Amino acid sequence: MSIEVDLNRIATSLEEIVKHLKSTPVSLGNPGKTEAAPKAQAVKKETKASVPPVVAEVVDPITGVGPVAAISQDELHAHLQAFMEKNGVEAVKVIMIKHGASKVKPTITSIPPANYAALVAELGK
Repeated sequence: MSIEVDLNRIATSLEEIVKHLKSTPVSLGNPGKTEAAPKAQAVKKETKASVPPVVAEVVDPITGVGPVAAISQDELHAHLQAFMEKNGVEAVKVIMIKHGASKVKPTITSIPPANYAALVAELGK
């Protein structure tokens, strides 16, 4: 059998298991005893307005100084673009790898978000 056929069989089996579990919920306290979900209780959905944003203090992993301002990936991209225009692509790759990017293919997404502030600080030097 080919890998595609095996993966298809596994996916089909998993779908059947999920369908079965959804149709017959089992109480964790008493295995084997099924309970119907209470219909009277309505599940309240949390909206973005009801959930407060989480603000974490970020400590620079290289210098150990903190808290530092959180930097978004878009802001980091803009700083790297400006640095690349001045210093070239190879310099950007070196500095990205220094701050945790993949050595094989250094990309912004491979840099840990905790390292963004330190990277931007070094780009500004």
